[in-house]
Amino acid sequence: MNNIKLFWMLFVSIHLLYSQEKNSFKFHDDFELGDFNDGWRVKEITKNNGYKIDTISKSGRYEDNFLKTITRQTGEYGVAKRSEFSVKLYDSINDIKFLSFSFKIPNSLKYNDINLGRETMICQWHSKPAPGKDWKHYKKYIKYNRPNVALYLTTNNNQDYYLVLRYGNNGKPQFEYKDYRWSTIATKKIEKDKWYDMVFEIKWSFTNSGYIAAWVNNEPFTPFNGLHNKVYGPNMHNKSPAYFKFGQYRYWDDSNEHEIYFDELRIGDSFEEVSIYKNLPKMFQEMEKLNFIKNHK
Repeated sequence: MNNIKLFWMLFVSIHLLYSQEKNSFKFHDDFELGDFNDGWRVKEITKNNGYKIDTISKSGRYEDNFLKTITRQTGEYGVAKRSEFSVKLYDSINDIKFLSFSFKIPNSLKYNDINLGRETMICQWHSKPAPGKDWKHYKKYIKYNRPNVALYLTTNNNQDYYLVLRYGNNGKPQFEYKDYRWSTIATKKIEKDKWYDMVFEIKWSFTNSGYIAAWVNNEPFTPFNGLHNKVYGPNMHNKSPAYFKFGQYRYWDDSNEHEIYFDELRIGDSFEEVSIYKNLPKMFQEMEKLNFIKNHK
């Protein structure tokens, strides 16, 4: 009896330790050590596309190195062209995670006229098959096989570029607007040859308690709702944790070589852990000033 009791105590201890490690998954890579060196990434690069760690120009932060993703015309229309890198996160139901990265589009980026208005995905959180299931089952039973959350880059004239953030409701019956595949929750005009620092806060849920909040250059990106900038809605397909991918993904051909630069990937449990800024965003600072209400008697 004592041996059995000891076994179960050991089992529970190991299980709790593993769960704590999963829920506190943290990471920081500034790409200063050169090519990938720690094995957590999975490269998803289609033929003729690629990447390199480059030092052509300073990133403006820390050291010189950054990740350059490269996509070229390849294959037929409707076939994915990608140079992505995936991170196997451990965010499960009701988990809250913070993630940040910096990116820049160089002056050389240009789309063919026929592609103006089309979008290049530069990061996404994607669901996986349910526990015990495979991708064949996933594709059959997930009506809309799209990311849970995705950030896109687009232009209508090769001069004005925009970020588009979408929340992938994917026809979930729990969502109030269940017939909509996507909610476009934020857009922002950006410039070429300028670094932008993204921060995301996500709570994973099957219900409307799930949310996303995002910031660009330490300013709110998702809209202010009167209290904060969280956009609510279910964001999980099944119990399997989502995984994060960044880089380039598009399905259309273009005769131009497309490059997008990335730097300072961080994953943590708080805004302070992942932000490269010393001070909190202005909205957080203003909210702290408004806390006088709770002191009223």
